[in-house]
Amino acid sequence: MSERLQNLEERCAYQDKLLSDLNQVVITLQAKIDVLERELMQLKESSGVMPVGKADEPPPHY
Repeated sequence: MSERLQNLEERCAYQDKLLSDLNQVVITLQAKIDVLERELMQLKESSGVMPVGKADEPPPHY
């Protein structure tokens, strides 16, 4: 029984570490997405280019 409990505790610790690592990846990627969105908005504002066609119109390849 003690070995079984130890195995469960090890698995739990491993999963806690994995969740922490994955959370850090998500945080890093969200920060990069935020930067890219700001840069995209700046490019759109500075270029003055408006999208062609209606928003609800399907792309020409349909």
